[in-house]
Amino acid sequence: MVLGSFVYWESALSSAIEVSIAIAGFSGIIAVFGRRNVEGWGIEEKLRMQILLTASAAAGLFSFLPFVLFEGGLEAEASWRIGSGTQCIWLLGISIYRSRQASIAGASSVVGIGNFMFPIFITNLLGQLVNTAIVAEAWLYLVGVLFQVTVGFTAFTTLLLGLWIQIDEDDAS
Repeated sequence: MVLGSFVYWESALSSAIEVSIAIAGFSGIIAVFGRRNVEGWGIEEKLRMQILLTASAAAGLFSFLPFVLFEGGLEAEASWRIGSGTQCIWLLGISIYRSRQASIAGASSVVGIGNFMFPIFITNLLGQLVNTAIVAEAWLYLVGVLFQVTVGFTAFTTLLLGLWIQIDEDDAS
């Protein structure tokens, strides 16, 4: 097993797929415990739910991508470069879209420079750029996948915390 080979990383990617599906499933927990329909949600909650679902979908898709590339006959180095390049495009596109969406909705605290995830985002983006242009390593690609899992899980925990606060306020009144 060579460290950069696909076989070595296959179980990690498979696990990321499972976790991304689980995070998407958590959205059902939020909806049920929220005790309200989508119309009763605030703009920040709706945005966080969208982030949860898109991040978990991205993690799943980026976990599947190496399987497709290797099955297509690409060498490991080319596969990791293409994967990281694709992640760069995704990260730039989704960040511009979400920032604009949050700005229009007046919920800029959810995404953007003021968000605590921003330094992690920039570090991941730079790592994926380096992986695309220079190193072509599997572990660096996997860091990008795990970043997407982290974004989804962070959105889930933030939504869940908001529900606990809501329940405490309901009990107090």
